[in-house]
Amino acid sequence: MDKKIKIMFVTGALSFGGLERVVINLCKYINRDYFEPLVVCLKSRGELADEVEESGVTLYNINANKGRFAKYFTWISLRKIIHKEAVDIIHSHNSAAFLDSSIALLTMPSKSFVHTDHARIFPDKFRYMFAEYLASLRVDKIIAVSDELKRNLIKYEKISPRKIEVVLNGITEADEPLEKNIQSLKKEVLDKKYRFLIGLGVVLTKQKGIIHLIHAAHEILKTFPDVGFLIAGDGPERQALEFEVDRLALTDNFIFLGFRKDIPDLLHLLDLYVFPSEWEGLPLAILEAMAAKRCILSTDVGGIPTALKNNENAILVPPKQPNLIAKKVIHLLQNEPLRQKLADAAYQTFLEQFDVRIMVSRYERIYRESLGNDGLMCGDNK
Repeated sequence: MDKKIKIMFVTGALSFGGLERVVINLCKYINRDYFEPLVVCLKSRGELADEVEESGVTLYNINANKGRFAKYFTWISLRKIIHKEAVDIIHSHNSAAFLDSSIALLTMPSKSFVHTDHARIFPDKFRYMFAEYLASLRVDKIIAVSDELKRNLIKYEKISPRKIEVVLNGITEADEPLEKNIQSLKKEVLDKKYRFLIGLGVVLTKQKGIIHLIHAAHEILKTFPDVGFLIAGDGPERQALEFEVDRLALTDNFIFLGFRKDIPDLLHLLDLYVFPSEWEGLPLAILEAMAAKRCILSTDVGGIPTALKNNENAILVPPKQPNLIAKKVIHLLQNEPLRQKLADAAYQTFLEQFDVRIMVSRYERIYRESLGNDGLMCGDNK
C-alpha cells in the first residue's frame, strides 16, 4: 500500500509493568508493512522508552508532571502531535490517556479512536467512571483484557456492550536458558542452598499481595524449613515487606532481588510460582510463568481464571487467604508429579491462547475495522 496506517499509542510512561509491555509488544510485532507506530508518554519517558526507540519507533514525552497545572493541558500537546504526524488511529491505554485523548479528538471526528482498559478495582470513584462514560461516546472501540473487566465496564460505567471487545494479553516465549547459565544464576542470587524455591517477579505494590505470601511462608516453613522465597522486582511496598519478613524472623528464607531484566531466566530457578495478587486484569507475570513451564499457584482474581483453571493447569485460591496459600503450597511441594502436570498444561494453554502474535493480529483487525478497512490484508501474525 502507498501510505502506511499511522497509530499513536498514548500512555502515562513506559515504566516496568504489564500495560507498558503490551504497548511495547504492539510496537515491536505489528506488521510494519501496513502500520507505522509511534508512542506518546504523558508523564515521563519511563525506563523502557529506550527499548521502543531502538525498535525504530518515534517517542514523544509531553512531561505533564513539569508544572502544577500542566496535566490539565496535555490534550493540547496531543492535538499538536496528531496534526504534525498525520495520525490515523489514536490508541490510548488506561484512564488518564483515555480522557486526554478523547478531549483532544473532540473536534477531530475523522480520526479513529481505540482504547484499552487494563483493569482496576470497581466500582471506581463516580467522577472517574462518569468521565470515562463520556469519553466512550467518542471512542470507536474499547478493549477489555478479560471478560470480567468487560462486565465491569458495562455494569459500572454503562458503556455500550457493542463498543467493547475482549482481547487477551500476549507475550513472547523466551528462549529456555542453558543449564550452565541457570547454575551461574543460582550462584549469583542465592547465598545458600534450598530444597525448594518459591517466588515471583512483579512490581512491589500493595495490589500484588506479597504480604500474604510472607504470612503463608511463616506456616510453610513449619513443614518445609528449607524452602527459599525469591522476590524479583521493586516498588513502593518493598521496605514494608522487608520489615515484615524481619519481624517474623524469615530473613534466612527470603531474598529480595530488586528490579531484574532477566525475569524469564529467573523463573527457571523456581519449583513453584506463587501469585497472591488482590486484584488484576490479565497479568503478564502469569503469562511469563506459563511460558516458562512453571507450576503456578495464584489467586482467582480479575482475568486470571481466563488463563488458569483450578486443578487443570494451576491451583487457584481466593485472595487474602495466607493460610489457604500455605496449605496448597505444602500439598504441591509434596507432590512433584502434580507440579509437573500443572506446569505442562499451563505451557500448552500459553501456546494456544497467549502468544504475542495472536494478540497483535486481533488488534490489527480492530484497527482496520475502526478505519472501515475490513478487507485490508495486514499479513499473517498468527
